[in-house]
Amino acid sequence: MNVKAKLKTVYAKAAYKVVTSLPQRRSMLPSDEMFLDADRVDGSHSTSEFIAVGDTTVQWLIDYEGLKPSHRFLDVGCGIGRMARPLMQYLEKGKYNGFDITKDKVAYCRRTIGRKRPDFVFHHADVFNKYYNPRGKLKAADYRFPLNDATVDYVLLVSVFTHMLPEDMEHYLSEITRVLSPGGKCVISYWLADAKKGPPFHDWSESCEILNPAEPEHGVIYLENFVIGLYAKYGLHIQTLLRGSDRKRVDSNPGSRQDIVIAVKPGH
Repeated sequence: MNVKAKLKTVYAKAAYKVVTSLPQRRSMLPSDEMFLDADRVDGSHSTSEFIAVGDTTVQWLIDYEGLKPSHRFLDVGCGIGRMARPLMQYLEKGKYNGFDITKDKVAYCRRTIGRKRPDFVFHHADVFNKYYNPRGKLKAADYRFPLNDATVDYVLLVSVFTHMLPEDMEHYLSEITRVLSPGGKCVISYWLADAKKGPPFHDWSESCEILNPAEPEHGVIYLENFVIGLYAKYGLHIQTLLRGSDRKRVDSNPGSRQDIVIAVKPGH
C-alpha cells in the first residue's frame, strides 16, 4: 500500500470513529462520512446506497425467499445495521440477533436501532481478522455463535464469507447448521469460481485464492465445488445457487455481483 492510500485509510478510520461515537442521530441513518472507507464499513459508498441495498435485499427475502414477520432472524456480520434497519419495520412478532467483529459497529447499532427496538440484540464477536479486527482475541474457527441449538429460522450473511479463510468459514457454516431450526433457511453470498483464476489473484489453499497476501481476509474467492461439498458435509440442502454477474456465465444473476447460495436445514 502506498503512502497516499495509507493516509486515506487512516483519515477514513478516524472519521468513522468520530461519527460512530456521536450521540444518537435524530434520523436512524448513518451520515455519508461513515462511508469514506466503504470496504471497512459494509461496502456501501453513501447513505443512499446503504438504504437502497438494505431495503431491496430485505424486500427480496420477503417476496422470494419466504421471510416471515414471525421468524427468528440471525444477521451474521450485521455491520452498522444495513439489514437491521428495514428488518425492524418487518419482524413484528419475530426476533433479531446480529453480531459483528467490529466493536464500534455493534455499539452504533445498539445506540440507534437497539433504542428503538430493544428486542433487537447486537453482539460483539471479538474475532481476529487481519483486515477488519486485527486485535481480535478469538480465532473465528473457535467462536461459538451466541445462540442455542435450533433457535433460529433464518440466517443471512452478506459478503461475510468473502472475507474469511477456509478453516474459519467452514466452522461458521457448522455453527449456522447448529443454530438453525429444522426447516430453517440460510442465505449466504460468496465469491465463487469454477476454477482458480491465477494472477493477479494469489493461491492460498486447494479451495481458494485471495486478493492480497498482506491482508488475506480482504477478499477470498472459493471454488464452487468446495463450497457445495461443505453444505453436504454439514447437512444443508442447497435449494438455489444464484451465480453472480461477475462470473459472466449464461446463467449469471444480473441482480448481484456475488454468488448467492440459498439452503435449508432438513426436517420440520
